[in-house]
Amino acid sequence: TASAEHAEPAANAQSAGGALARVWVLGASIGGPDAVREFLAGIPSTIGATFVLAQHMGADFVDLMVAQLQKATRMPVVIATASMRATHGQVLVVPIAERMLLDPSGEVKVVALDDVSPYSPSIDRVLIDVADRFGAAAGAIIFSGMAHDAIEGARHMAAKGGQIWVQDPSTCVVSSMIDGAMEA
Repeated sequence: TASAEHAEPAANAQSAGGALARVWVLGASIGGPDAVREFLAGIPSTIGATFVLAQHMGADFVDLMVAQLQKATRMPVVIATASMRATHGQVLVVPIAERMLLDPSGEVKVVALDDVSPYSPSIDRVLIDVADRFGAAAGAIIFSGMAHDAIEGARHMAAKGGQIWVQDPSTCVVSSMIDGAMEA
C-alpha cells in the first residue's frame, strides 16, 4: 500500500489561528477499506494533516467501516457533519449522499449534491473541492477500486499543485481506479 512516509507533510502543526495547513484525500472503492485501514494504522496521531476519506460503499456499511478504521488508528475517525470543526490528526469520512466542503479554517459544510454521479461519494468531486480550497497544500492517495472515479479529480489536483500518490497496483483487489489516476 501507499507508504506513510509519503503522506508526512512539511509542517507538523496547524497554522496560526487553527487553520488547516495540509489535507490529504484518501479515495477508495472495492478493496479500499483494508488498504486504508493498513495505511492509517501506520500514521502517527500527531501528523500535521487532516485526512478526508471518500470511500465508495453502501450507506448501511459506513458506520461499520468507521468503527473498523477507529480500531486501527489513534486518530479520531468521524463522519463529517455540518458545522463541525476539522483538525489535524483526524480522519473525516465523506457522507455517502451529500457533498462535504472543507474550509481552510477547519469549518466543515455538508450540503446537498448539485450533480449526480454514478459513484457515491464521488472521489472526483472531493478531490476537486479540496484542490480548489487548498491548492499545493492538498494531496491525494488513491487506493484499490474498479471505477473510473478519481481520474479527473487527480488531474485537477495535480494542476493545482497537489501531490497524487497511489496504492501499488499489485496489492489491489482491483486496480482500474489506480491505473486511470496514474495515466492522468
